[in-house]
Amino acid sequence: MCSQRQALTILGRLNFANYVVPQGRLYCQNFQRHLRMLRKAHPRRKYVLPGEVLTDLYWWKHAVSKCSLIHLPQITHHLVTDASNLGWGAMLNDTLLSGTWERKQQGWHSNLKELVAIQRAIEARAEDLKGASLLIQSDNSTALAYLRNEGGVKSARLMKQTREPQSKDLAKFLAYLHVKERFKPSTIQLYRSAVSTICEPHLGKKLSEDIFVRHVLKSIAQANPQSSRVPIWDPQQVVSWLQNNVPQEVTYFEASRRCAVILLLASGRRVHDLTLLRISTSRIMVLI
Repeated sequence: MCSQRQALTILGRLNFANYVVPQGRLYCQNFQRHLRMLRKAHPRRKYVLPGEVLTDLYWWKHAVSKCSLIHLPQITHHLVTDASNLGWGAMLNDTLLSGTWERKQQGWHSNLKELVAIQRAIEARAEDLKGASLLIQSDNSTALAYLRNEGGVKSARLMKQTREPQSKDLAKFLAYLHVKERFKPSTIQLYRSAVSTICEPHLGKKLSEDIFVRHVLKSIAQANPQSSRVPIWDPQQVVSWLQNNVPQEVTYFEASRRCAVILLLASGRRVHDLTLLRISTSRIMVLI
C-alpha cells in the first residue's frame, strides 16, 4: 500500500538511478504509465500497486547493485532499416536483409512495423552482432525513441514489443545454447524455465507452451539421447546370501556385520554408509 505522493517519490529516485543501472529506464515505464492514469485529487490516499509495477520493483531490488559503462563503446556496425505495407528491408554494413509481412501483420501501424523491422534485422545476424556496438538509422523517429528510451508511456503496443520477448526469440536462444554453447538438454531446460520465470506470468506460460519452443526442445532431446542407466541392484540377493551362508561359528564380527547390513537395507542407505556405523559391546549407533 502506498499513496500517490509516495509513489511519485519512489519513481523520482528510480529515474535518477536509471542513468547508471542497465535497463533501468525500461523497468520504470510501467510505473510511470500507471501514475499518469491516476487522479491527482487525492495524493495521500493509499492504494495497492498493480502486479506489473510490483514485478518491476522486485527487479529493481536486485538490479541496484549493477552498473553501466561510463563511456559508450566505439561503434562497430551500422544498421539502416525501412518498412512498407508489404515487408521490410535493412542493410547491416554491406549486407542486404529483407522479409515480408504475414497477413495479420500488414494491418499493423507504421510505427510498429518500423520497430519490428529493426528487430528482424538484428535477429537475422544475431551471431555476428554478439558483443557489438550498433548504430541504428531509421526514418521513423518513434521507433528510434522507444529503443533509445527503453520503451515509452504513450503506446502500450509499442511498449509491449520493446519489452516482451517473442516465442521465436526464446526458441532461437535455446537452439544457440545447444549448437554453439553445447549445453546439455537438462541445462537448456533450466534456461527455458528461468526465462519463463523472469517474464510476466501470462507471458511465461505462453512462451513455455509455444509450439516452436517445444519443437526445439524435442529436437535437442532427440539429438542427445539419454545413456542407459546402470541397473539397480536387488536387495533380495543380499538377503538370500545372508540366509544361505550361515556361519558355523557365530562370532562377534559375523553378528555385527550381518546386523549392520540388515540395518542398512531397512534404512535404504547406500553401501559406503557402512562407515557411519559405530558398534560397541553395549550398542550399535548410526552417525547421521
